[in-house]
Amino acid sequence: MSAATQRRKQIRDEVQGRLSAALSGFAPVEVFSQQRFALRDGTRNCASVFFTEGEVETDLSERTDRGQLAIRVATRVSLAVDDQLDAMVDAVEQALDAEPLLGGLVSSLLQSDWAYGVDEQTGFAWQALAYRIRFETDR
Repeated sequence: MSAATQRRKQIRDEVQGRLSAALSGFAPVEVFSQQRFALRDGTRNCASVFFTEGEVETDLSERTDRGQLAIRVATRVSLAVDDQLDAMVDAVEQALDAEPLLGGLVSSLLQSDWAYGVDEQTGFAWQALAYRIRFETDR
């Protein structure tokens, strides 16, 4: 596995851990470090973290990656859905704002976008956050 691929996985795993802790008050909740996943029966809240795109700059000794990290929180509550999503997102934002360099894994992590939506097949309402991210690895 290349150093850059390894770093992307470390970043996803680190953010997954932070989201799990931040969202523990919304139990039952499941948090994944990938786009596609299967939920256990009875799960009403979930979150996922994944990269959507990126670009690379290299020189003789270092590689710099810039990309977009997506975080999606979802809920299947029937009342006050937007309030539930806002509360979940607030917990996520606080967890990431508390230490935005993720323990030195990244040199920059800045929120750039957000969106709401509903998955008609599953009944989950969701809110997605997009973060511009930058990290360096040895070539």
